[in-house]
Amino acid sequence: MNPFCSPCGIKSILLVLIVGLVLLSVLKRFLFSTKNSDPGLSSARGFLFGGWGDNRKGTFEGIPYQSRYQGRTRHSASYFKLWIPCRSAGAFKISKENFVDRFFKNTGISVELQTGDMDFDQNFYVESDAVNFMRTYFADPAKREAVKTLFALGFNELRHDGKRLEVKQSPCPSCPDWDQAFIKQLFSCLKVLGSGMSDSYAMGDSETISPRKLERRLIFGIALVLLLTGIVALLYGDIRYHPFDGWSLFVFSLRYSIPAFVLFFIVAVYALKGQASSHKNLLSLFFLSLFAFPLASYGLLVVSNGYGDSGDLSVHTVGVIGKHIVHHKNSRSYYLTVQSWRPQSAWENFQVPSGVYYRASEGRSQIVVRTKPGILGFEWRVDFEVLE
Repeated sequence: MNPFCSPCGIKSILLVLIVGLVLLSVLKRFLFSTKNSDPGLSSARGFLFGGWGDNRKGTFEGIPYQSRYQGRTRHSASYFKLWIPCRSAGAFKISKENFVDRFFKNTGISVELQTGDMDFDQNFYVESDAVNFMRTYFADPAKREAVKTLFALGFNELRHDGKRLEVKQSPCPSCPDWDQAFIKQLFSCLKVLGSGMSDSYAMGDSETISPRKLERRLIFGIALVLLLTGIVALLYGDIRYHPFDGWSLFVFSLRYSIPAFVLFFIVAVYALKGQASSHKNLLSLFFLSLFAFPLASYGLLVVSNGYGDSGDLSVHTVGVIGKHIVHHKNSRSYYLTVQSWRPQSAWENFQVPSGVYYRASEGRSQIVVRTKPGILGFEWRVDFEVLE
């Protein structure tokens, strides 16, 4: 008899598994307990990092903190971020100044606070709408030096939202070479940056760069509404008023979408310029509108071409000359190909159910197609029927 299959053997295995799980749980609690704030008990990574995707809480030299490490995923880079509580009436975001930041700043579209520290102003880009708050805050050389030190340590973003002060490194390796000296330097910089920052710090801040939240919401709202309108119109129009020459209709729609896009974006530049984040808002709006305007124009013209069309109904009976299957990730589409009745096209494809596809045969089956000329002159399909 196999000893592992006996009742005693099974009980022994279960007992060993339970004891092992308990020991692992105790060991994990000892090494990664959030109450343990002595970095000497573990590595710097164990002190700052929790599990993959978990928040970790702790205290270092009287400073409470939280941290999070997120490994690389299919759609995002890995990152590590750490934050401490820090309340004020101001907010800012600091990153390394790049070519795009510098270009839009030099053209006057974006307006960034200048501290007078040439090295700081040329290397870092500060996004904030509270002028007096930031001017007073970064008048302290120690705070500017703390920012420089944090970025020298490998962090590439510093953010304050009025409630907490946060540093972030992305991408971040799963096992960074951080020692105890690194931890002390990190918290020393955060302590300097968080000192003197309270709710009353910016209460008297009467000079601000207008956040223009209403204008931003209105402009992005218009682009989003156009995008959704285009999607709905195209889906409905393709089912109800499917044009046979969709590409020509799309090219025709560009005569409306391109001028509308250019005019809209010019207005958006004048409405959104003058902030530190103006160029980022405008770049996001540009790519959103680049899809929204052509899609809305094309979708609406597809519907307009067929809706209310009072033209004569035409009936075409054509033979099936081919059939093919298009494979998708989780499905298949079945198509029958017929000789086209239109002089500008050699054939037409019709999507059909799988049963109809397998019953149809080349050279024998026929399709009866009913069409209308279209208000804009683009013939569209009313319906069709497969004669097997």
